[in-house]
Amino acid sequence: MASPGKDLKVAFLLDFYGELLTEKQREMVDLYYNEDLSLGEIAEITHISRQGVRDSIKHGETQLYEYEQKLHLAQRFPEMEQGFQQIQELCRGLRYYGQRHVYSRQIIEMAEKIEEIVRTLRTSETTDRQDGEKGENPGGF
Repeated sequence: MASPGKDLKVAFLLDFYGELLTEKQREMVDLYYNEDLSLGEIAEITHISRQGVRDSIKHGETQLYEYEQKLHLAQRFPEMEQGFQQIQELCRGLRYYGQRHVYSRQIIEMAEKIEEIVRTLRTSETTDRQDGEKGENPGGF
């Protein structure tokens, strides 16, 4: 858990844009925000000065905020998640309707296909994030 005074939005932005930072910046920001280590502790682990750690974190924070200002991925994420939930609810309604009417097999199949697309989109997003955390290139780039 992050210490009071730390902007938790930075940790959230790191999930979205961390792979765009240098390895050093990503490591420092992660240790500071996600592992809740102090500047001194990070300096000891990484064998660089406390000021060097601070500078790296500040540059990383600046980059993360700039990426979000331009791309708005983190801002749009809750809206997209809510949209996925609404799509799934509508699909459940379509399936229910389709099961009540004899000639509605196509409705059920369409609802199932839409739900599969949503599952695939959610899974690929989760996989991309996990790959990013492991240092792999998401999306095969």
